[in-house]
Amino acid sequence: MRLDNAPIPNVYVYQHDDWNFFSTFMNTVRRVSFRALIKRRSQMARWPFLLAAVPLMILALIGVAYGEYGGAILWVILILACLVQTIYSTLLGWGVVFLVFLIGLGSYAYTLGADLLRVVRGERPHVFLGPDDTIAFLAIFGLLIVVVAGLVFNKPKLQNGSQLGR
Repeated sequence: MRLDNAPIPNVYVYQHDDWNFFSTFMNTVRRVSFRALIKRRSQMARWPFLLAAVPLMILALIGVAYGEYGGAILWVILILACLVQTIYSTLLGWGVVFLVFLIGLGSYAYTLGADLLRVVRGERPHVFLGPDDTIAFLAIFGLLIVVVAGLVFNKPKLQNGSQLGR
C-alpha cells in the first residue's frame, strides 16, 4: 500500500509491433556482423599464417605417426584455416588463428613460469629436464611469440575504406 497517495505511473504495455521491430533489428545486426566477419580484407603480410601452419603440420604428422588420426584432423583443420587466410583474408579466419595461438602462448608462458618457480624452490622441474627438452620448449615458445606478434601487427583491414558488412 502506498502511503503518499501519489498517482501510479503509467507502465509501458508490451505491443506486438515492438517485438517485430526488435526481431528485424537483431536479424539485420546478425547479417551485417556475419558479412563483416567473412568479407575479404587486405592484409599487409601473409607470413604469420604460413609460419603458423608449420608447427601445426608437425603436430598433425606426430599424431598420424602415433595412429591418432582424430587428433590429426583437428590440426589439419587449423592448417587449412591458416592456408585459406593467406589466400582469402577475413576477420573471422584471423580471429580463429589468433585465438588458437594466443591460448597456446598463454599455456606455454604459464608452464614456463611454473617450472621456473620449481627450479627456484629447488624442486624437480618438468620442462628443464635436460638441454634437449629446454631447447625444444624455448624454441616453440619463441615461435608462438613471433606468430602472435605477427598476427597482432597484421590484423586484416577493410579494402577501399568500404563500410562494414556491405
